[in-house]
Amino acid sequence: NAHDRTNAWHLDGGIFRFACANGLVVCDEEFGRIRIRHMGHEMNEIIESTEKFADHVCDLSNSLQTMKDTKLSKKERSDFALEALSIKYPKKEQLPFDSDLLLTTRRVEDEGHTLWNTLNVIQENLIKG
Repeated sequence: NAHDRTNAWHLDGGIFRFACANGLVVCDEEFGRIRIRHMGHEMNEIIESTEKFADHVCDLSNSLQTMKDTKLSKKERSDFALEALSIKYPKKEQLPFDSDLLLTTRRVEDEGHTLWNTLNVIQENLIKG
């Protein structure tokens, strides 16, 4: 926020984690962003936007925690990976590799058999290949 009207009021929410030992932080999940122009806004507008944002983040946080608390069996993880690969490649004969390869963890932080970990591992492997 700048008093010379060169910047807007910003509020960003998400899940951040350390990416390396030197303190670099990256956003794993973005929950939302609010921008309000500095010129002519009322304090009530900022307060109201912040309250709505906080409610939204709370709901997302609860959903995220549920995913982190949900343990998946090996079969459930395998089925999840196959379904994800089938969405990307709708024709079964087009599947370029075995779906279980999508379950290969690249980072220690993503190890585990929760729904949250599995989703992140599969998503990363589908995007990065």
